[in-house]
Amino acid sequence: MIFYPFSKRFFPCPQLILGSAFNWGIIMAYAQTQNTIPLEAWHIYFIATCWTISYDTIYALSDIFDDIRLKINSSARLFGNNLIGIIAFFEALMLLGLLIIGFKHGGSLAYGVLLFACGAWMMQQLYFLNIYIKKNVCHEQSYISNISYQNRVKFFITEFQKHHWVGFCVFIAFCILKFF
Repeated sequence: MIFYPFSKRFFPCPQLILGSAFNWGIIMAYAQTQNTIPLEAWHIYFIATCWTISYDTIYALSDIFDDIRLKINSSARLFGNNLIGIIAFFEALMLLGLLIIGFKHGGSLAYGVLLFACGAWMMQQLYFLNIYIKKNVCHEQSYISNISYQNRVKFFITEFQKHHWVGFCVFIAFCILKFF
């Protein structure tokens, strides 16, 4: 975790470092409880890292212009004009991975429907993010916006915070997978 702030200076996608560090607990939990690290642990780790990259890229949009000014890296800067498509790619990998786990463990229709609803919500969020970005954000060095800095920051942080609902849906999906 200590490397994340420094990675913003040297690594083009520090959200990958953040996702790797945040989700290392998955590997540690499997190692502790099973005395081994099965392939499924790495699968879940990959899924969680994809999700972290996607939601933290949304957060990175809140300070993208500070990052440009300070010449530090972020996935929001790296992805540039392809930002929405790349976030969608990582979210699709996450959902696909969760569906594979569900299929492997005999997931019910409720599991699939919940993940579908989660995916639909993420697509809707990306749709509105795309509209907002096209209207208010330019990924080039020079930037002119018709909204205040505080409103822009607040918007992206609010969108980032909404991802707690994704986490809740995944938690309920795993409960369904385990108990039903």
